[in-house]
Amino acid sequence: MKKQETKEKTILFSLSIQSYILILIALVALIVSFSVIIKPIISELAYREAYVESEKAIKLQKYFNRRYKFAIEEYEKAAFYYPWESHYTVMMNKDIERYLNYIKKPEEKIELIQKALLQYSYVQELDNINPWYYSRIAALQNRMGFLIRDTQPQLGKEYILKASLNTRKASQIDYENPIFLENYANLLHFNKRYTEALYYYKKCTEIDKSYINSYMKMASIYTSLKHYDLALDAYQKADKTITRYLKYNKESKIYKKASKYKDINYQILKLLIKMKQYEQALDFFNNNHKDPHTTIKFSGIAGYMFYKLNDYRKSYITLDYYYSKTEDNLYVQLYTDLLIQTNPKEKIIEKLSRLLSFETLSDDNRNYVKTILANY
Repeated sequence: MKKQETKEKTILFSLSIQSYILILIALVALIVSFSVIIKPIISELAYREAYVESEKAIKLQKYFNRRYKFAIEEYEKAAFYYPWESHYTVMMNKDIERYLNYIKKPEEKIELIQKALLQYSYVQELDNINPWYYSRIAALQNRMGFLIRDTQPQLGKEYILKASLNTRKASQIDYENPIFLENYANLLHFNKRYTEALYYYKKCTEIDKSYINSYMKMASIYTSLKHYDLALDAYQKADKTITRYLKYNKESKIYKKASKYKDINYQILKLLIKMKQYEQALDFFNNNHKDPHTTIKFSGIAGYMFYKLNDYRKSYITLDYYYSKTEDNLYVQLYTDLLIQTNPKEKIIEKLSRLLSFETLSDDNRNYVKTILANY
């Protein structure tokens, strides 16, 4: 009987230990599960708070300094609780790049750039072949290099060299993405390595035949090298896409992309005049001067074109319209000469006096107009 009781107690004791172990395992699993579930939630809430504060910082400049710092704290909190989600760090660094445009103190900019570069180094440990990381790191290094080039010239050069290497790395990792190729081409262009830059700009247009930026950059290089026919061809190819894109809704990304090049008609007309292709320039003017996207600069260069064609009346009319809309210095002396040839005395005095009222008038142009006006 005693043996049976002892056996039962042993079984009961054995079962209780097993129960304790199971309960302990369950508790550990619960804590781990809770941690796994709750941390992403904390991270997401912190990220959303950071996003809201960041937008307020940009839109409400009065509170910028306080809000952008709080936004960074929330971004860092999000990254801390869920470090495997690189999106939080990337978004923080994107916003840091935006903040740099509003911060005045160089030392504050340097601190932020260093913070962003450090965070990117952590992100690259998770994904070291992402071309976007190399591209954004290069942009930050480039900003740092130019920021400290006067105070720390050697270190500034090192940052710019690193930026160059990272830009190239991004283009090598994703050599079919025109964005990375263009970034590298821009760097080559900036360093006056024109032939190499042209190769990468051309590659961009081969991948995407409507890639406006590269056509415009190619045209710029060809013009500087006096290969005017090639520059004109690049401008004309860009013009087809720009004109098409500018028909989209003004709020669309496509329209905004093309709106940077609204003066494409001006660029083409200016190049035709530089080439001394005056008849072709006249045809281009007649076909395009009513385009809805034609800028006021087009009228200015057109006035100069008519002057070269010896059509002084049209030259004056076009420039008179131009100076009713702008205070540009470029054609002031030509306009003044045409003015006194085509107008009665009262009009000459009136219009010359108006020219002198331009706040942006250069000293040379002001003296020239004053000298002419003194005769009346």
